[in-house]
Amino acid sequence: MNIQENIPLIKSNLISIVNKTASLLLDIQAGESLDTNIQKCMELIGHVTNVDRVNLWQSDSDDGVFKFVLKREWLSKKGELCGAIPIGHIISQDVMKEWTGKFSRGEIVKGPVEELSKTEHDLFARYKVRSVILIPLHLRDEVWGIFSIDDCEYERNVDDNDILNVLNTAGLMLMSAVIRTEQEEKLTKSALQLKEMMAAADAANEAKSVFLANMSHEMRTPLNAIIGLSGLVIDGEGLSKEDEENLGKIYDAGSTLLHLVNDILDISKIEAGKFVLAPREYEIPSLINDSITQNILRIGSKPVKLTLDLPEDTPMCLFGDDLRVKQIMSNLLSNAFKYTNEGDVNYSVSCKKAGKLCWLTIVVSDTGTGIDKEHIKNLFTDYVHINKSVKGNVDSTGLGLPITKRLVEMMGGRISVKSEIGKGSVFTVRLKQGFVSDAPVGPEIVRQLQGFNYFADKRDKHAKNRSKRIKLPYARLLIVDDTQTNLDVIKGMLKPFEMQIDFKLRGRDAVEAVREEKVKYTAIFMDHMMPEMDGIEAVRLIREIDTEYARNVPIIAFTANALVGNSDMFLEKGFQAFLPKPIDIKLLDDIIWKWVRDKKLEKECAHKKNGKKRQHKPLSCEGLDIENGIKKFRDDIDTYIDVLKSYVGNTRMILENIKTVNEEKLPDYGIAVHGIKGSSRGVAAYDLAAAAEVMEMAAKRDDYEYIKKNNPEFIKNAYKFIHKAEEMLKRFYYEQPKKFIKKTPDKELLKELLEGCRQYDMDRTDAVISKIKAYEYTDDGGLTAWLKENVELSNFGEIIGKLEKIVKDE
Repeated sequence: MNIQENIPLIKSNLISIVNKTASLLLDIQAGESLDTNIQKCMELIGHVTNVDRVNLWQSDSDDGVFKFVLKREWLSKKGELCGAIPIGHIISQDVMKEWTGKFSRGEIVKGPVEELSKTEHDLFARYKVRSVILIPLHLRDEVWGIFSIDDCEYERNVDDNDILNVLNTAGLMLMSAVIRTEQEEKLTKSALQLKEMMAAADAANEAKSVFLANMSHEMRTPLNAIIGLSGLVIDGEGLSKEDEENLGKIYDAGSTLLHLVNDILDISKIEAGKFVLAPREYEIPSLINDSITQNILRIGSKPVKLTLDLPEDTPMCLFGDDLRVKQIMSNLLSNAFKYTNEGDVNYSVSCKKAGKLCWLTIVVSDTGTGIDKEHIKNLFTDYVHINKSVKGNVDSTGLGLPITKRLVEMMGGRISVKSEIGKGSVFTVRLKQGFVSDAPVGPEIVRQLQGFNYFADKRDKHAKNRSKRIKLPYARLLIVDDTQTNLDVIKGMLKPFEMQIDFKLRGRDAVEAVREEKVKYTAIFMDHMMPEMDGIEAVRLIREIDTEYARNVPIIAFTANALVGNSDMFLEKGFQAFLPKPIDIKLLDDIIWKWVRDKKLEKECAHKKNGKKRQHKPLSCEGLDIENGIKKFRDDIDTYIDVLKSYVGNTRMILENIKTVNEEKLPDYGIAVHGIKGSSRGVAAYDLAAAAEVMEMAAKRDDYEYIKKNNPEFIKNAYKFIHKAEEMLKRFYYEQPKKFIKKTPDKELLKELLEGCRQYDMDRTDAVISKIKAYEYTDDGGLTAWLKENVELSNFGEIIGKLEKIVKDE
């Protein structure tokens, strides 16, 4: 039996072949696996030609050598007996040389294997092939591969056109499936590449966010000092009007710089989808006033006149995210002042009620440089400056207007702009806000705002209120921080409130104190970065305690990690408020007023502060900004000295612990120098704080070699400063009255202290400690100092254990 005898049969089956082809194409369209469709093509060709093996060889030149590799194979039952050619088999270069010319011309290699060349014969005889047909498969004018048909039983001579037509038709079908397979593989590859690119973009965005966060952390520290210290002085007394105005400008300038830092982080949060509005009731005049005072300095010496339009019947209060509304106002005014060198800036605010809501309309117009139509379309694009040719010395991140647009849209509003080169611009914003009441702003406040006197009146009122600091002896606070000096710093700042304050050095101790509930604290100030258990973990465990007190006691995040957006993170973790370090006194006051103050108890416990300050010589110490240090504690030098004394002792202990450091303890080292940095800033030891910060940054980037090399010098300089501070403290106490001397503390007092600790009676323990401290002891083995420190930290368990042993030994 030979192939010629089968030609009539093949011809009679052409219609059947066409039908099968159509069926196959329908299968492909129906979405069957492309591998399955290719296999169907090969099976169809095998049955039509009545052969034993159908192979698909694909060209490959990835390694620079052109070759054919076996990719797929179909075997008949008879072919299975002959055996399969291994998938991945490569045709030898000797055979390739003979076929290259033929295939490039589209010729077919066919016939009995015995009639082929020796190299071809050796290739096919190895796999028991008697007759073979090789059809080159072309794709985009190149040889994509080879389609081979093997007969392992008969020798065949193929020269009939009908046979070739059938084979070519099947070959086209096969190529169609192959091309679709390639396309799908490319799509899959593209999808994977896109996924990888998106992952890389996300990683890059995360890296950007981390960089911006770190940058913010470093910039906020000096800005907090500028804002905090100027605010502290403004709140004081005895300032001339000129000094007060200048300090007010410093305060506003610091706030403006802080807003620039926040802008960069805001856009990062918006892009990451992490920006959340925080609505509350607010006063419109305060927002207008603050937006003006934050930006009016941009006028400088320019001949620019600012006017304010505010209807007297504008509602006094609205409900919305006041911080973001003020940010929108400020950004529009800032933009107007920046691009107006002379002429007018008009600021208009109005409100129209709409049921339970109202539309707040803000219009800022100027006679500045204007914007051409070509640039208006890019006006709200991130990091893009408009009219660069007229930008001059304008300071800008290019983020003000893009942030404004996104904030407006988040509030369900819209922003529009009309502008003409050389004639100025008009920005109009409409925002949805909650309606509170019909109480109007009124003519007097409008007059003050238009005369720019509202800020002065508001500041005077604030200073008056704060200068009469409320007394809160009924309040009891728990301060948790792993650095003793930080505890003393905040204790000093809270001193004017005359509250009862307990301290813990570890988050775990705070959790146990809340769990035991021997004292119900009015509020808890919790540090973030602490070893063993950080503040977030401690708060989580406190909130999981199944008592109403644990679930609801106000907890304030007390941390140097003062990044924009971190306040939201802390609130989500169970905190009620956020207090950044270095501490802004005004913010501390606000937190005390909101979360600690109880007006009813205040009336019951009102009392007067008394006591005299100690006399002292003028103080000086290299590396210590004593003047600013005292101001941090509202000019109470006694409190400052007490804090400094604690700082010296505790810093010495920390330095002792970090004299040696290895790679395993690098995180602990970083926390230790972080504590030194914060506590040093708290007492105005700025040089040591800066040195500690350098070492902290090295620890954060795991630069062990840098720390290993520079830590000895850091320790040496730190000890040198501590010694100078100790010498200054000795000079300070030159007029201290002499104490009576005893060998050891009175045992009856120790028993009384023991009983007070057992009952968790802070008033009693404080009173006993005061009696014990009235004497100097020659042979107490450090017991007095140890008792004083542990009573301050409320470590009653340790005190009980020690005193029980002393009393028993009696």
